[in-house]
Amino acid sequence: MIGTSNTKYLSTKYIAGANKTVRKEIRYDIKSAKEFIQDFGGDDPDIVVYQVTCNDIEKQAYSETLSKLDDLVNTRKNNFCAKKSKVLISLPLPRKEKKLNDKAKVLSAMITSKFAGGDQVTVSDNSNLTYRGEPLEGIMYDDKHLSRWGTN
Repeated sequence: MIGTSNTKYLSTKYIAGANKTVRKEIRYDIKSAKEFIQDFGGDDPDIVVYQVTCNDIEKQAYSETLSKLDDLVNTRKNNFCAKKSKVLISLPLPRKEKKLNDKAKVLSAMITSKFAGGDQVTVSDNSNLTYRGEPLEGIMYDDKHLSRWGTN
């Protein structure tokens, strides 16, 4: 699992079960996630989980973020021997700030459209963290970071 600071408190036992090993790597943007994949020296994973778009949407156009994410997925295909390893993309998390939350919704739709129907990439929409498109009460400890309640 490669993700932003929002993955710091994620409990991996809820993600993969108690008898699976999940390695978490904190990377703050798509570029640094790609660098990690390129330098990765461990065993090929069965699944690669990305939660890395949150910081990119603050600084980049949608098309640039989508292009970088597509490149990241392709980098995984080229760098692991087990090219059949699956990819799970966690869509941008909700934000309290309306402008960023709206950007996250638009990018989520673009990512879903881009990767829909593929056999190697699955998308997690994180809709369990929202009500009517807005963050659930208590899920955030500031404008853009999940609380511990939001990660368990």
